[in-house]
Amino acid sequence: ASLALRKKLLAKFALYFKNEASFSIASALILGYRKSISPELQSSFSSTGVVHVLSVSGLHVSLVFAFLSYLLKPLDRYRWGKYARLILIGLCIWCYVFLTGLAPPILRAGIMLSFYLLSLAILRQQDNLNTLFASAFLILLLDCRMLFTIGFQLSYAAVFGIFTLYPLALSLYQVKHVVVNSLLKFCYLSLSAQLFTAPLALYYFNQFPTYFLLGNLCVALPIVGIMYAGITLALIPMESVAKPIAWLMERLITVLLEILHALEGLPSAVQQGIAFEEWQALWAYALLLLFIYVCRTASKRAFWLLHMLLLGFIVVHISGMLQQRRFAGVKVYNM
Repeated sequence: ASLALRKKLLAKFALYFKNEASFSIASALILGYRKSISPELQSSFSSTGVVHVLSVSGLHVSLVFAFLSYLLKPLDRYRWGKYARLILIGLCIWCYVFLTGLAPPILRAGIMLSFYLLSLAILRQQDNLNTLFASAFLILLLDCRMLFTIGFQLSYAAVFGIFTLYPLALSLYQVKHVVVNSLLKFCYLSLSAQLFTAPLALYYFNQFPTYFLLGNLCVALPIVGIMYAGITLALIPMESVAKPIAWLMERLITVLLEILHALEGLPSAVQQGIAFEEWQALWAYALLLLFIYVCRTASKRAFWLLHMLLLGFIVVHISGMLQQRRFAGVKVYNM
């Protein structure tokens, strides 16, 4: 039933979006359908560090959650309205999860949001890391092979980084100006996710987007606009209302593509051909976890151990880079 509904919505999008790029981006962002995305378009998102927006994940689920919470807020006026609202939101979120194909990132987001809704219903405060690990346990219980998929690893690494590094960054420095502080928080959020996904990205793809922070800042508003316009377009049956929404959505996608092309044209936009072995990725994660431990405990032993491991990592990595420069031959990177 979910696949039939997605097929119907894809046909509706194809009716309003004649431009192939607009249709493929709208289908990927709203419905998680990425088959129509061209390699060139995929490369533009990848080289600017915003390829994660094409995978329906926690960002998309949170936007749907905010949309439904606002839409169903009037139910709180009634006696059992709050519980009815939470149940309706949960059902709609899981319909959306099934609609987008049950990929690991959105499955994780759906399970975590279900725990959050349950905590609201029983008036309990949830622990983010416990919820994250519980969702991972449930997914692996259903299919343990998920552990070895890149999507699963990147998704959980990003969220783990946000739950651990982001609060530390907030405690270190904030400003009083509301707008500047909001931008600073967004930078903290992006850096937290990127630091924990970088070792995996370097290991699997051997490349790193130089302007990932700038890219995430620039595409945030267009992406949110496209998401809300796309959800509205999917829900509204009236053609007279759907046409202007589709027009607005297409203009936002055009702005998004112009931003991506501008960032992609910057010098050294992506660092390619970076040799990063499995042991280096594990070493990098050990450094990140030790850094979090030092920040939380202020342990002197852990502090000096962190410095020794960091120095060793730098020395070994530089040695590997020098060996790579002396390499004479052909290397094939399987992307």
